[in-house]
Amino acid sequence: MRDGAWLTRPDRVGPWLELRQQVSVRSEIAGPNRVLVAVTNRGDAAVSDLALRVHLNSAVQRVEVQRTTLQQASPQAIPDLEASRVDLRLPEVSPRSSHAYHIDLY
Repeated sequence: MRDGAWLTRPDRVGPWLELRQQVSVRSEIAGPNRVLVAVTNRGDAAVSDLALRVHLNSAVQRVEVQRTTLQQASPQAIPDLEASRVDLRLPEVSPRSSHAYHIDLY
C-alpha cells in the first residue's frame, strides 16, 4: 500500500477479491461515546492486511481503540480527527473467526 493505492500484479487481484468476499464487517453504537466494530472471516483461509475506515459522525478530540478479548491482537488506529474518522489496520483474521474492537470517543 502506498499513498492509499494498492500496487500488485494482475494475477493476485482475483485471489485477493475472493478472500475479501469472505469477510464481513458490522458496526454499532455501543454507548454515548463508544462504537463497536466486529469483523468476521467466514472463509477457510486467513486474511491479512485488512484496513477499515470508520466515520465517527461527530467531532472528537481523541479516539482509543481496544480489543474486546485478550486473545486477539490490537489493531493499529490511525485517527483523522479533522475528518471525524479513524482508519483501523487489522491484524490477521484467522479462518472462521471473528474479532471485535471498541472505539472510544473523547
